[in-house]
Amino acid sequence: MTKLFALIYLLFMFSCSHSSSNKQRCLNDNTGKTCYDIGSEFFLHVDSVKGMNEVENIKKLTAEYFEQGCKYGHAISCFEFGKFNLYIGEKNIGKELIKKACEQKYDKACTALDEY
Repeated sequence: MTKLFALIYLLFMFSCSHSSSNKQRCLNDNTGKTCYDIGSEFFLHVDSVKGMNEVENIKKLTAEYFEQGCKYGHAISCFEFGKFNLYIGEKNIGKELIKKACEQKYDKACTALDEY
């Protein structure tokens, strides 16, 4: 129980202490790459949490960064945000985002588009 509390506390502190600076870094980089990198970093922590609420919160936070990266035209962010939308059942939005990534010449998205 103590380890779980410590892990949740560290995760909370990590996300709070970095959230405002991460958001600012994301907004300052209009290429979307920084947003994608930050979102990917958060997603790496999914395996270290146990509760479904914590997992879902990390996935939502990750998706927010991918969404912002996509708004800046970062193809990989669009692809990942599209996959997230498919995961939560938003199939039309997910397909459109993956199509957008494909149009931006992200080959992995074009291949995935054929599967959906």
